[in-house]
Amino acid sequence: MARDVDGGGGEFEVRLLGPVRVMCDGAVLDLGGVQARSVLAVLVLIPGQVVPRDVIARRAWRGQPPATARDLVGHYVSRLRSALAPAAAHVRLE
Repeated sequence: MARDVDGGGGEFEVRLLGPVRVMCDGAVLDLGGVQARSVLAVLVLIPGQVVPRDVIARRAWRGQPPATARDLVGHYVSRLRSALAPAAAHVRLE
């Protein structure tokens, strides 16, 4: 899904089929490992809503989250915010 979100001509794309990837103006952003990409996929698939950590954990770990999943979700979201910083001109990160 690619589109000009801000009207400034830039392109932001999230790819969910195959490896989860984010591209901004043609460059692939480093999202981190598989679990971070799983957390991003969960969030992308529930647009416009606040998603509780336990829901993210359950879906990202396919119903088998580790005991530390709530803390790990916070860690992954923090890392994703940093990784998505180059796309900040095109999307709103909350």
